[in-house]
Amino acid sequence: MKMTKKVLFGAAILAMVFGFASCKNEDDDPEGAIKGSGDNYTVSYDNTNGYAADVNGDTKDTSFTGVYRAWNRTTWKHLGALTKITLSKGSESEGAGLNSGVMGFAWDLQTADGADAVSDQSKETFNVVGLRNYGGYLSYYVSRYYNISDKQKNNFGAKTSVTSVASYPTVATEYDVTKDQKKSTWVNLNDQKLASSTSETSVWIDVAACLPVVDKTLIQAQTLAAVKNDSKWTAGAWVVAFYMSDPTESADVTPVDYVIIPAATSSDLGSGYAAAADSTNKIQKIDKSGSQKKQAVYANIYKGHILKGSWHYAATYKEAEAIADAE
Repeated sequence: MKMTKKVLFGAAILAMVFGFASCKNEDDDPEGAIKGSGDNYTVSYDNTNGYAADVNGDTKDTSFTGVYRAWNRTTWKHLGALTKITLSKGSESEGAGLNSGVMGFAWDLQTADGADAVSDQSKETFNVVGLRNYGGYLSYYVSRYYNISDKQKNNFGAKTSVTSVASYPTVATEYDVTKDQKKSTWVNLNDQKLASSTSETSVWIDVAACLPVVDKTLIQAQTLAAVKNDSKWTAGAWVVAFYMSDPTESADVTPVDYVIIPAATSSDLGSGYAAAADSTNKIQKIDKSGSQKKQAVYANIYKGHILKGSWHYAATYKEAEAIADAE
C-alpha cells in the first residue's frame, strides 16, 4: 500500500511555473494518445491513415513512414517497478494489439541535472523495454539509449546501433541489449501464438537494480531467485524480467524470461560495457543509495492500425515525487 501522496499547493504552483519550460524533454505526445497519471496510463489511437507531422506549417510524414509515437512522463520517480502492460483489441479484425504497434516504458532517465548525466541539458540517456504482438507472437526488446534529443524520430533519433559500448557515446546511440545477449533485437516472449480472437493480453515486467547490498524490497522475490546466480547480476546492473501473470499474487509464478543490462563497474561486464576507469564512469551507473530517476511510458502506433492498451504500476521501488524535480 502506498503512502498517501500530498503535494503542497505552493510547490505545485511553482512547478507549473518553472517545471514545464522544457516540454520537449517532458512529454512528447502531440496527438494526446496517452492519458493518465500516478500508477495508471492508457493509450488509444487510430493511425489507420498514417501519422503526418506538422513541421513549420508544412504537413510532412514522420521519418518512420507514418508511425505515431507517444511519450509521457510518469507523475512519480522510481528506482524500478513492476509494471503490467495490457495490449487490447484495437479493431474487430485484429486480436490484442496484433501488428498494431509497441507499448513500453523508459526508466533511469538522466540529463545534465544528474551526477552521472550527459553534459547537454537537452539530451537524455535512458533504458527502454518494448512489447508487441507481432504476427500473433508476443515479443520484446531492451535497449539503452544515449544522447537522445528528439523522441519523435525513428529509434529515438539514434542513427548508431551497437552491441558493445567501450566509452560514453558522444552522439545519439542505441546499445541493443537484446541483440547483444539474445542475438536478436526482438525476442519471442513465450513462443505461444495468440488466437486472433484474443481481446486482451497482459505481461508483467519487473525492472530492478542490483545495489551493493541486496534489498529484497526493491525486487520481486521470484526475479531475484532467477538471477541471483547469473554472473552479470552484480552491483550496478539492471534486470528486466517478464511474467505472464502477476508475481505478487503467488510465489509459484516465475519469470518466463529475463535480460540483464550489465554494470559498467562489475567484474563480469558482458560484451555491452568496458571497465570503468573510476567510479565516475557514465556508461551505466547506479549509485550506492539507489537514487530514484524519472520514468516514461511510450507507444509506437503503426500506420494502418489502431492501438489500445494500458500500463499499471503494480509495485514501485523507492518512489518519490517527480514534481520536486521540476526543471
